[in-house]
Amino acid sequence: TNSKGEGSRLEGFDGPPPVLRSMDPLLDLLKLHAPKEDVKKKAFRFMLQRMPAAEVFMHLVDVHQEPRDMSEEDLETLRAPTEAAELVLHEICSRLAKLALACRQCPAPQKWVGSSVALGFEAGGLPGRKVPEAQVREQVRVNLFDWGRSEPPFLMPPPLPGKNCLATRGTRGGQQG
Repeated sequence: TNSKGEGSRLEGFDGPPPVLRSMDPLLDLLKLHAPKEDVKKKAFRFMLQRMPAAEVFMHLVDVHQEPRDMSEEDLETLRAPTEAAELVLHEICSRLAKLALACRQCPAPQKWVGSSVALGFEAGGLPGRKVPEAQVREQVRVNLFDWGRSEPPFLMPPPLPGKNCLATRGTRGGQQG
């Protein structure tokens, strides 16, 4: 989708936490009339697109309702939801920092028109305490996609002006080389 400005926005949320599912951007309008389903979907998507990044990450690692509350016995064999969320958030931030650093070290500016970053992790279950931390981190996803309109940078510096350069370019400024 096209944006009027630079920056980031949330376009969708697969498997949102119950808190996010319960948000209704049309709550005030329900008193006047019941909106159609397509209007509800558009309003929800508009709400997601305007969500600040801190709130997006808050909902991404929201584990206070799902998975279920754990007993003391469960905590002996499984990592607590908060522990898993902490590992996931740290891994996502580490990978995003590496991506930002790689972009800053590029020799030429990048033009990322309409490109997207997907963030994800398996939220359906909790890792066991015996599962190595590295294995939990491997399940985190930070993927780039939708590069259709992006332009790769000019990787080599342009040739310096000179006889050979002008001969290969043809004319420059109306003069023969």
